[in-house]
Amino acid sequence: MQGGYQRVVEVGSSGDGRLTDVRRLSVCSAGLPCAESAASPSRDDHSSQRESMSRRPQIAVVGAGSRADHLAPVAEELGRAMVDEGYRVVCGGLGGVMEAVARGARASEAASGSDVIGLLPSLEAADANPFVDIVIPTGLSHGRNLLVVASADVVVVVGGRAGTLSEVALAWQLGKPVVALSLTGGWAERVAGQAIDDRRPDTVVAAGSVHEALAAVRSALM
Repeated sequence: MQGGYQRVVEVGSSGDGRLTDVRRLSVCSAGLPCAESAASPSRDDHSSQRESMSRRPQIAVVGAGSRADHLAPVAEELGRAMVDEGYRVVCGGLGGVMEAVARGARASEAASGSDVIGLLPSLEAADANPFVDIVIPTGLSHGRNLLVVASADVVVVVGGRAGTLSEVALAWQLGKPVVALSLTGGWAERVAGQAIDDRRPDTVVAAGSVHEALAAVRSALM
C-alpha cells in the first residue's frame, strides 16, 4: 500500500434487510482493495474465545423471607462458605434467609463487592437488603422465582415455605441440581433425598450441614 491508510469495510448482501454473507476487505485510501491485509477474526473465533473463558459458578440460595430468624446462623455460614469457595450467590434480595445468606457472603474474607445478586420481585431497588451487591428489580412479583433458579448452576434450599417450594419445583423442571439443608426444617427437610417427580432419575441431595452442602455443590459442578 502506498501513501495512504487502511480501513476495514464489511460487504454483504441482505435481500430482506438482514446481512447474510459478510466478507471483510481491506481498502486503501484511494478506495481500491489493498494487495495484502491481515485476516480479521471470524465470529466463530470470538465464540470459541468466549466459551473458553471461565466464569464464577452462581449458586442460588432459596428460603423463607420471613419468620426465619432461627435460620440466620446457618444461612450466614452458608453464604460465607460459598464466597470463600469462589462462588457467586443468587437470591431473592429481600429479608429472612435471603438477607442472612447475603450478610454471610459479604462477611467472607474473599468478598469482592460483586458476590451477591438479588433479584427483587418489585421494581424498587430500595427494597433490597443492604448486603446485596447487584440489585435487579424485576417487577415480576412471584415470577421472579423463575429467574432466581434459572440464573443458578446449583440451587440450595434452606428451610422454606410455599414460595421456596415453587422455586424447588421450577429448579427441578429446569434440570438444576438441588441441594437441601435438611437440618433447617421447612420444605428443605421435606424434599431432602426425594424426587419431586419422575421426570428425572436423581433426587434432591440431602445435606446435614453447611459442610455437606458445600461438598454437594462441588460435586454438582464437576
